[in-house]
Amino acid sequence: MFMYTIATLMDILGLNIMDRNILDSLEKMPLDKAREEAIALIDVKKTKPVVLNRLKYDISVARNSQEVMRIMWAVYMSGSGHGTLGSSWKKHYNGM
Repeated sequence: MFMYTIATLMDILGLNIMDRNILDSLEKMPLDKAREEAIALIDVKKTKPVVLNRLKYDISVARNSQEVMRIMWAVYMSGSGHGTLGSSWKKHYNGM
């Protein structure tokens, strides 16, 4: 019998998932720390370089930790297939 966690299996299969504990704690972090953690959560293998750069930019200009968390929740929802079709967030990154 195999003794792997779901996260380990996802990593083995190349299906990296964001750490929900970090995602949930972004709003309580100081802004610089939240930005740093958010950028570390982005899966660079699955993200187009242009979109990655735009996400990094959007995170860098976020005014507070709550905004960083909002951006990352949108990334999480979109990456897990639960994004809203036609949303302004999707349109913002659609042409990239």
